[in-house]
Amino acid sequence: MANIIFIIVMSIISISILIQDSNQQSNNCDRKAVDHCMLEMTIIGDPKQRFPIDLDTMNERCRQMKRLEKCVRNFAQNCLQSDSQLSKIINTFTRSLHGVRYYPEKNLRIPLLCCNYFLFKRSILNVIDENCLQTHDEVEHLIDGYGNDLVNFICNDYTEDSDKCGTIIDQTPKWNKPLNYTSFIIPIAEIVNNL
Repeated sequence: MANIIFIIVMSIISISILIQDSNQQSNNCDRKAVDHCMLEMTIIGDPKQRFPIDLDTMNERCRQMKRLEKCVRNFAQNCLQSDSQLSKIINTFTRSLHGVRYYPEKNLRIPLLCCNYFLFKRSILNVIDENCLQTHDEVEHLIDGYGNDLVNFICNDYTEDSDKCGTIIDQTPKWNKPLNYTSFIIPIAEIVNNL
C-alpha cells in the first residue's frame, strides 16, 4: 500500500513540475536536482534499489526517504506557485478524501475514493488543456502509468468510463474543518485500512 501511495505522490509532483514548465514560469530553482531526488525515491524499475526486507534496511530506507522528501518538499515550497490551479485541485482532492474517511456507509468509501480520483485526474487534464494542450497525452500517460494498477485493483466496477461515479460523487462529504493532514496520502491509507 505504501508503494502505491508513493507512486501517486510521485505522479502529482511530476505533473506539477510539468505544468510549471509548460507555463514558462522559469525561476532559479534547480529542476535537475529535484529530478535526481525523485529518481532516488523510486524503487520500482531501478535494479539498484531494493524493497526493504528487514527492520535495518527499512530504517535505512526511511532515513533516505526523509532526506529525499525534504528535497522535493523544499522545491515545491520554493519553486511552485502556491496559488496555482494545481494546488487548488490537490487541496480539493485532499478535502474530499478527508470527508470520505468518515462516510457512514463503509462499502462506498472505496468507490468514493475512486470517483474522486477520476475527478482529480480530469481536473488536472483540464488545466493541462488550458495551459499546454500539446502535453495532454504525455501527462495522461504519466497519470495512467502511476495510477492505473491501483485503480484497476481497488475500484472494480467504478471505472473512469462507467457512469457509476455520476450516481455517487455528489455523496462525497464536504470537509470544512481544518485538515488533519495537508497531504492526501494519509487519508487514502486510512480509507483503505479502515475497511
